[in-house]
Amino acid sequence: MNRNSFLQSKRSGVERLKRRLLALDQMKLGLDENLRQLNQAAERERVRSGKAIARLAIPRILQAMEERRTNIEKTRAELEEDRNLLEQELATAVEELTAAEVADDQRRQRAAVAAETKAELRREQSLMRRHLRRHAAARD
Repeated sequence: MNRNSFLQSKRSGVERLKRRLLALDQMKLGLDENLRQLNQAAERERVRSGKAIARLAIPRILQAMEERRTNIEKTRAELEEDRNLLEQELATAVEELTAAEVADDQRRQRAAVAAETKAELRREQSLMRRHLRRHAAARD
């Protein structure tokens, strides 16, 4: 794997983790909305419980809603755990990417300095050859 594809791989890994974080956030928002709707539905059922027929069904309906709320909260807690792990993974990936980019920049700078040094050496050698030819021609 060459340096460019290595850096591109690191960058795409960071982007993939960011997308996963965004997806988890969206799921969390969806669960929050589900909880809000569930609370509203529970409130409507409590208001309806004043009617004689509804009183018989209310305990079971409220129990089912409470089970649903518990499941949503459990799922939300699991998403939060996943998000924390993903944030740590993202932080590590960003550090690795930054380190790789810094190393690549340093390598490029060293290569540029080496190319300058090599060009300067060639100029000096050329000047030295020219100087030696002039002296050799002057002796003759």
